[in-house]
Amino acid sequence: MSTPDNFGRLGERPTHPDLLEWLVCRFIDRQWSIKRLHRLIMNSSTYRQSSRITDSTGDERDAAAVRRTTDLDNRWYWRFPRWRLEAEAIRDSILAVSGTLDLTMGGSLLSIGNRLAVTDTRSFEPKLKYAFNRRSVYLPVARNSIYKMFEIFDFVDPKVVSGRRSATTVAPQTLFFLNSPFALGASAAMANNLLQQDDLDDAGRVRLAYELTCARPPDEEELRDAVDYLRGYELAVAAESDDPQERRRRAWQSVCQTLFASNKFVYVD
Repeated sequence: MSTPDNFGRLGERPTHPDLLEWLVCRFIDRQWSIKRLHRLIMNSSTYRQSSRITDSTGDERDAAAVRRTTDLDNRWYWRFPRWRLEAEAIRDSILAVSGTLDLTMGGSLLSIGNRLAVTDTRSFEPKLKYAFNRRSVYLPVARNSIYKMFEIFDFVDPKVVSGRRSATTVAPQTLFFLNSPFALGASAAMANNLLQQDDLDDAGRVRLAYELTCARPPDEEELRDAVDYLRGYELAVAAESDDPQERRRRAWQSVCQTLFASNKFVYVD
């Protein structure tokens, strides 16, 4: 629904009212279990579609020509809508593929007094700590001091009610992957993990890096470009470091940063 904040007369009518009615009845019949409802939706053939524009024969051009004229906005869900990961999912995915995600469950990471930031108008950024490798759901959310990474990637304003997040594309998002200590540390950890794969050559490590970050192997052009980039990077930093292992580590760290910043990583197809 395009107006999730307005279910009244001025809001847009749902495109699938009969389906909504059926889901409500199913929800009630299953003891109001939200998990069961999520499982039902996410296992459906509609939800599991690709965002690629194809028809039943796999011909992308013909399918696009027909569907762009009949359902340009994808209101009938003939394909999966391409969407960018939320801020929390981007952070957790980076930690997961770099091998540094802490899966400890439960507890609190709030470092200031309970309810202290609720009524106080001061900024608590110096006192709040976010340098944890726990899942993002455990990070504190203070209305006056939102985690900077979350702000960059369109985290909702906790002071207001919002039915939908925005999804902007701005320069600070790319700069975050290039300069932030979080991205630098995660890419270094991933690079070290790849270099420890002694049974793989550089091409094999590139394939593994793509499988971790993009959930698919690289095509031939991507593989060739990545291997050439590694060699070129090591030559470019030769004047800065006499240690070949250090040059190699920095080259792989740069490759990992590039994959983190790519649309293939932050967008779901």
